[in-house]
Amino acid sequence: VNLTAREFQRPTLANEIAAMLTATGLAPSWLSLEITESLAMDNAEATVNTLVALRQLGVLVAIDDFGTGYSSLAYLRQFPVDILKIDQAFVQAAVSKKPGGDALIRAIVDLAANLTLTTIAEGLETKLHAEHISSLGCQMGQGYLFSRPEPAHQLERHFSSEPGSRVLTPAAY
Repeated sequence: VNLTAREFQRPTLANEIAAMLTATGLAPSWLSLEITESLAMDNAEATVNTLVALRQLGVLVAIDDFGTGYSSLAYLRQFPVDILKIDQAFVQAAVSKKPGGDALIRAIVDLAANLTLTTIAEGLETKLHAEHISSLGCQMGQGYLFSRPEPAHQLERHFSSEPGSRVLTPAAY
């Protein structure tokens, strides 16, 4: 779930998420909240406090579009997050064989691994893209290869479908 700056900055966010988890019965580990790198850097102290509260609920936290904002590796170490989502611009540079494309993906994957974070490559469109990014060490992916964006009622149908029908899996390839 992508959080906007306004949503993330609400002091009641963790309480609202806790209430939603209780109301729906969703296991916290099945919920991943995403904030952009730029949003995380806006007010680092407040970001850490909010992230700590969210992580205490047991939800996963992802930094979306990693590498496109004004990163500080020191803050990345301090932010209690679970996932780095590699921006699709880096993924496209790697799969189109642009100079340095593979190196940047490997560097982000290595950084994440050393911080015990999961990496998700954004913008995977073909099986060849997924195979190439996987060969660079990235653990997960998302993109049109797996599913185009869908309205909530269609997603509900996929998750509640009969065995053997199309089932969506969390970001994995």
